[in-house]
Amino acid sequence: MANWRELKNRRWVVGVSGGADSMALLAMCLEKQLDVIVAHVNYQKRATANRDMMCVVNFCKAHDVMCHVAYCDPHHQGNFQAYARAYRYDFYRLLADTYSCGGVLVAHQMDDVIETYLMQRKRHATPQYYGIREELILHNILVVRPLLSYTKKDLLKYCEKHAIPYYDDESNFSDDYERNRIRHAVVDTLRLEDKKQMIREIEELNEAKQKQERLLFDAFSKWQMQRSLKDLRAMSETMRLGVLRMFLKTKIDVAKLSGKELQNISDMIMQSTHNWVYELDDTYSLVHNYEILSIEETNCKGYAYTYDAICYEETPYFAIREEGETIERLALAKEDFPITIRNARAGDFIRLRFGTKKVARWFIDRKIPYRQRQLWPVVENAAGNVIFVVGIGCDIAHFTNNSYIFVIK
Repeated sequence: MANWRELKNRRWVVGVSGGADSMALLAMCLEKQLDVIVAHVNYQKRATANRDMMCVVNFCKAHDVMCHVAYCDPHHQGNFQAYARAYRYDFYRLLADTYSCGGVLVAHQMDDVIETYLMQRKRHATPQYYGIREELILHNILVVRPLLSYTKKDLLKYCEKHAIPYYDDESNFSDDYERNRIRHAVVDTLRLEDKKQMIREIEELNEAKQKQERLLFDAFSKWQMQRSLKDLRAMSETMRLGVLRMFLKTKIDVAKLSGKELQNISDMIMQSTHNWVYELDDTYSLVHNYEILSIEETNCKGYAYTYDAICYEETPYFAIREEGETIERLALAKEDFPITIRNARAGDFIRLRFGTKKVARWFIDRKIPYRQRQLWPVVENAAGNVIFVVGIGCDIAHFTNNSYIFVIK
């Protein structure tokens, strides 16, 4: 049963279609003396749409309730149901913001909960929540459903008892939609006790799911401090997939990541013995680097600063200073200019006293994290030779000149 006392503490938008459920909700709000503003959306898709609209408008006039009507574009191309839903909740949010309302009250009831649950089962879905939540944030507005303890029959009886006008949406009588087919073939045939038993089943599933989610959140919270592959491998597959999904969700829309792709990532973690990079989308990659997992930008923007003479400055990637450590010192000759300080690239190498060193090999030897490798500063002279690498120092030809700078990461 709805906690009407708590609802009285705020002003509310009430979504009213003109059907029995929403008209009963509006009448109950007035009976409980709630401060409400009515919102009606005319989708203009049925010949009887204006009839339903006038039912709501006239009832509001008779009871001195503010009523706002919005008109959908009936010729919208694409998924009209999705468009109408977004339009409806945007309208609710606009009214809530305009009139300082706590959110919107909508008239979903017990039969709707069961229909949603049966649809989830038929699709073999694993939703965030089974059935319908009593409260949630949807399209950036708080949505409250006070009627989930009522059946459709309860609300029809309420309207009849209190002489509340309403009209049926004729599209609900057809079997063109999956929800309608489930309603007619299953839900309408259930006894009240059967419905209550199914609600208990839904509640038990949600309680079990919430318990699992708490365990998963605890596991993720502990794991993300180190992000160790060893710890991931020690988890059960179910827990590992859940932790991975939560980790990826920090950067990408995991709804676009298929279960098969997530399983592939899990398999790579279990089987990998070397570093790898897995491209998640155009922006981010999953990086395994020395038994640590991270999410890095896929297309890291490079940089290049060119200097015709010695100068001292700070950049987001390096600093050129007059003083520093010996390994940060670079001696330059006139013929080195213009020099370019840029991020390291594939194939870069530097000639040292003990031979040629590939920069990528040095990264591996020093276990430099993937993200840092992409932005690591090197100095290239006018001849196109890498003459300095931060952390390595300068090449064999640049120890003896008189003009010094210090390049610091």
